[in-house]
Amino acid sequence: MGGQVTNIDTAVNMTATFVAHRGWGPDGKTVYYIVTDAVPEMPASMMGVSFVPADDNLVGTPVAPDLFQFTNGINGTGPMGFQAGIGSANPDDPSKYSPMWKIGFIEWKDPSQARVLENQNDINMMLEKGLITLTPAMEGRHIVNCPFFDVETIFEHQKGSS
Repeated sequence: MGGQVTNIDTAVNMTATFVAHRGWGPDGKTVYYIVTDAVPEMPASMMGVSFVPADDNLVGTPVAPDLFQFTNGINGTGPMGFQAGIGSANPDDPSKYSPMWKIGFIEWKDPSQARVLENQNDINMMLEKGLITLTPAMEGRHIVNCPFFDVETIFEHQKGSS
């Protein structure tokens, strides 16, 4: 236990309960995700998930769309301690969505000018204005298995456990 898993029930329901992280889809729709494994080893260990070397085979492929995380700016619930991240695909988009994500870091050039970004258009606008930089994490080799799901999934799960 620890890391991303909060409970494992092997006696009755055969379920594992994970931390649910909040983020945004490319259109600003709220999404949630769990984190199950990653590559390279250092960020996997930092997140408390399994290091899966085979995930490295997805680097540079369309199987791993971009998931942007913030390294400074507005304090929040994102994995680096700042605002929640933004994915480049929604779960209902079969041509782009994958649970495997290539992590990119967004950094505000002047953190005092930071504002909450909620979608891909916000990112593009801040890049055009030169207010943020976008850098592939771990030289583009940071892949995380974090399936997205929407708030309805949470509500359905809560109904089933009550």
